[in-house]
Amino acid sequence: MTSGGVKKPDFHQDVLVTGLTEMGNMLVRFLASVMVARGLGAEGRGVYALALAAPGLLLGFTNIGLGEATTVLIGKGKYPRERVIASMNCLVLLIAVLGFAVYFGLSPLVMKALKHNMPADVYALAFCVFPLTLYWGGNASAALGLSMVKQVSWGRLLNNSVFLALVTVLYLRGAGIKAVLAAFIAALLTENVYLFGRVRRAAAVGLRWDPEMIREQAVLGWHVFWGGLFLQVTRRLDIFLLNYFAGPGPLGVYVVAYSVAEFILTVPGIYSRAAFSSAAVSSGEDAFRVSNAAVRQTLFLMAGLAVFLGVIMRVFISKVYGVEFLPAVLPALLLLPGVVLFGFGGLLGTIFTGYARPRELMRSAAVSCALTVALDLLLIPRYGAVGAAAASAAAYAAGALWILAAYLKFSRARASEVLLVGTEDFLAYRDRVRDFFKGGKT
Repeated sequence: MTSGGVKKPDFHQDVLVTGLTEMGNMLVRFLASVMVARGLGAEGRGVYALALAAPGLLLGFTNIGLGEATTVLIGKGKYPRERVIASMNCLVLLIAVLGFAVYFGLSPLVMKALKHNMPADVYALAFCVFPLTLYWGGNASAALGLSMVKQVSWGRLLNNSVFLALVTVLYLRGAGIKAVLAAFIAALLTENVYLFGRVRRAAAVGLRWDPEMIREQAVLGWHVFWGGLFLQVTRRLDIFLLNYFAGPGPLGVYVVAYSVAEFILTVPGIYSRAAFSSAAVSSGEDAFRVSNAAVRQTLFLMAGLAVFLGVIMRVFISKVYGVEFLPAVLPALLLLPGVVLFGFGGLLGTIFTGYARPRELMRSAAVSCALTVALDLLLIPRYGAVGAAAASAAAYAAGALWILAAYLKFSRARASEVLLVGTEDFLAYRDRVRDFFKGGKT
């Protein structure tokens, strides 16, 4: 137990359980993405991407690091968990109201910037993603602070499974963009209900305006805000610029390329919650040992998956998504090494935040963001989706190298401890699996 009464997480058990659920998530997300792409076509898929990108960009501007601060404050036990959660809920409600005013107040400018490629009713419906994602972030962060890593993973699987079931029905009926977006919102709502129930079992859930708590959350959250903002620009700018210069059809092709390359991010998804929760509730040499193991195992698995995807890319896209999306092959191949480095840097940033040092993530994200803006403006007008992929890969690499240097300095670890896997990385998992099948305690 930690000083705050939160049970110390079992890293290897959390990784095993999260790994199984993330593999299920990857399969479910893949099937859903194929149905969405085939059902909507390249242009419709591009419009759907814009519908999710609009509230996503707003989330970047309103992410004040509330979720990360909640996890750390609960995990370290400095304040009663009920007080932290009540303050978080109050701030989530306030941000949602302010976000509503900004989202619809700026809608004429946004629609003009999008060249009216997204229908107004789709834009309005897409707002629902904003408050639901905000509240999911709060619930998930509280759960991680309470060492409920597995429950957060199960919630993600529930979300994706509900979405797959709904889009399967919609695909068979030939439904359009609004129906697919409504299915996305319904699945996100389902996950919120599940996580709320899990958190409520462990702590009272209230609503409280708490200036002292808000100050504590702001101290940690300020750097997380800037890091999140830079990351949102890094990941969303190419979508808006590609739509502006080439239209929704090429954007739909690029989104498929990115979706295939993003299979790699399943791997850091397996480790990030366990590593973050461990860093938030642990300290000292043991915490660094867990962090180093998480980083090198993640890098090894991502690199292997990237090689595999590179070999099968052309056949995979043509057979699964259809020949309409074959132009996505080259952008996807360019994105693979960049996505590996993005996942690597993102995991390091998550670990830094768990150690209450989010400024390192902010600095790394600023490097990526600056390079993204420059290269997107240079390459997208001339090379379209291929230029967008090349710009993203270069920006991700720069940010990853920056934060790796910062982590090596902070942890005082050798580069080999962070980058190279060894036999010991697999023995602990072998023992846990053996114990499980023997009926032992994991």
